[in-house]
Amino acid sequence: MSPLGRAVVVLLKSVNLGPTTTVHMAPLRQELNRLGCADVESYRASGNLLLTTTHTPAALLELVASATESTAGRRVLAVTIERAALVEMLASEALDPRELDPSRFLLTVLSEVPDPALVGEHPLEELCGTAAVQHGRVVAQRCPDGIAKAPNVVAFVERHWGVLATARNLATLEALAERLERRGP
Repeated sequence: MSPLGRAVVVLLKSVNLGPTTTVHMAPLRQELNRLGCADVESYRASGNLLLTTTHTPAALLELVASATESTAGRRVLAVTIERAALVEMLASEALDPRELDPSRFLLTVLSEVPDPALVGEHPLEELCGTAAVQHGRVVAQRCPDGIAKAPNVVAFVERHWGVLATARNLATLEALAERLERRGP
C-alpha cells in the first residue's frame, strides 16, 4: 500500500435506477474527498467509484453511507473491492472466455465470501440452473436473453446466503479494473 493508501472500487447498491434512487456523483466525489479519500473518480452514473483510501474496509463503508446521506438524503449501502480482489474476480474460471458479449455477462459482487453451509442449503441451481456459478466473492451469470430477463441473483444471495450484494455487467468491471491499472501500484 502506498503512503497515500490503497486503490479501491466502491460499488453503490441500487442507485440511479429511477427518480427515487438518484445519487449525483459530483457532490458525492467532493464529499468523499472532504472526508479523507483521495483521487475519487466515478465511472458512469451508475454508482461506480474509484478512490484511494487509508480507511479500513468497514470504516470506508460507513464513510460512503454517511457521504451519500449528506449528498443524496439517504444512506446507500455499498460493496468494496480492492485491486487484487478485482483482478482475481476477472481471472476466475467462472468467467467463460468464449462469452461473446460482456454486457450479457453479469457479475454479482458479494460483501464477503458466503458461508458454505448456506450455499449448500440454497444452491444457485434453485434459481437459474447452470447459468450462474459462485467463486469466492463473485457470482458469474450468463444472461443470453439480456440482463433484464435474467433471474435476480442479488435478491437470492441476500435472502438465502445473508450477504450484501450488487451486480454489474462484465464490461463495467473490466473498465473499472483498467482504470485502476492506469493509476499504478
